[in-house]
Order: sequence, then C-alpha cells, then structure tokens
Amino acid sequence: MCLTLLFSCGAKKAAQQLTASVPENYSGKIRIDACDPKGQDDNIAISESGGGTTSICSVTDDFKLLIARGPQKIQVAATVNKTGDNILTSVVAEIPATSPAHLSEAGAKSSRQN
Repeated sequence: MCLTLLFSCGAKKAAQQLTASVPENYSGKIRIDACDPKGQDDNIAISESGGGTTSICSVTDDFKLLIARGPQKIQVAATVNKTGDNILTSVVAEIPATSPAHLSEAGAKSSRQN
C-alpha cells in the first residue's frame, strides 16, 4: 500500500498554488498536512483550530499559498516542510488579523498583480 500511495503521489504534477479557506474572523497559525488520500487537491477547508489536509505531495519552488477569508483572497508566506526524499509533509502559515477594509485592499492589489 505504501508503494501505491507514493507512486500515485509522485505521478501528480507539483502544485504551484494552493488555496485554503479559513473562517471569516480567523487569524493565527494554520497547518495543512499533505499527501492525505482523503484530502482535497485545492480549496482546502481550514478548521477553527487551524488544521486542514491536502492530497498534494509536491510543490514547485515558487509555490504560493492563497487564503480565502470571506469574499476576499490574500497571498501569505508559507513554510513548506518536506521529507529527505522531497515529498511534501505539510504547509504552515501565519494568517494575520485583518480588518475587512484592509482585506479588500489586499485582494484588490493581488488581483492587479496577476
């Protein structure tokens, strides 16, 4: 079973971006555990306690983490943790406390950059 799991994870293309949804008033640390066959490959739901899972097992060097909070999305810095074999184990990030006006502004800036 381990061989099947590693083979199927290795066969997927490395993710360039991951979107995670947090509760609208959430701020603090999140941890997304990776390579979970029951997890989503994108649009990860983060629990009130800051946890989530994804099925992805690898990311590109220029990986980006987008956080959806309410109607807006912001890009946050993320720490990517991997095994010695370069298999993704988790993505950790700090979600800032943000007023709705500031969040809208960040979303508008992000949209213009793409």
